[in-house]
Amino acid sequence: SIRRLVGFYADLNLSYKDFLFLQGTLRHDSSSTLPLNNYSYFYPSISGSFVFSELLKNTGIGDFLSYGKLRSSFAQVGSDTNPYQLLTTYGSTTVNGSFGSTKFPFGNVSALQVGGVLGNATLKPEQTRSFEIGTELAFLQSRLSIDFSYYVNDSKNQILSIPIPNSTGYGFNTINAGEIQNKGIELSLRGTPIKTSNFSW
Repeated sequence: SIRRLVGFYADLNLSYKDFLFLQGTLRHDSSSTLPLNNYSYFYPSISGSFVFSELLKNTGIGDFLSYGKLRSSFAQVGSDTNPYQLLTTYGSTTVNGSFGSTKFPFGNVSALQVGGVLGNATLKPEQTRSFEIGTELAFLQSRLSIDFSYYVNDSKNQILSIPIPNSTGYGFNTINAGEIQNKGIELSLRGTPIKTSNFSW
């Protein structure tokens, strides 16, 4: 199978006095596995973080809070599909008989068999959007730290091969279908309750 993918990518990173950070990316892809009116797609991302503990170093709060950061990000990702999903394809075939099986092409006799998947010339690229916000906190000279995140992922236009009645002459049809969203909270705690010159836990 033959597949061509052409992509352009841009990346930008900015920082200010080691406590404010911004990163952005932009990508544009063109894929031969998608129809001409939907063969190209953009997907950007942007993320930022604020290390607010840098502003508290010489205060009483800084003695208790070793490290503090707020972060947030948004990203959109596009995706194409496998080659030859737009049209119904033909391939080599095998004929089974009581004398055995014969695979074509056989000698000078050529034969092809229609594939079992019905093509779809109107496919769209898959798309996934994700958003996340979180914080990282460390206390008591990093003896205790907390990492918290809240995220939402949303996927749509998924490219699926769904079963269809065999009376159509095919077993599957390739379509864009479904929208899936998952979201959640992640919380992790780390600590060093015991720390001496010879032992730490």
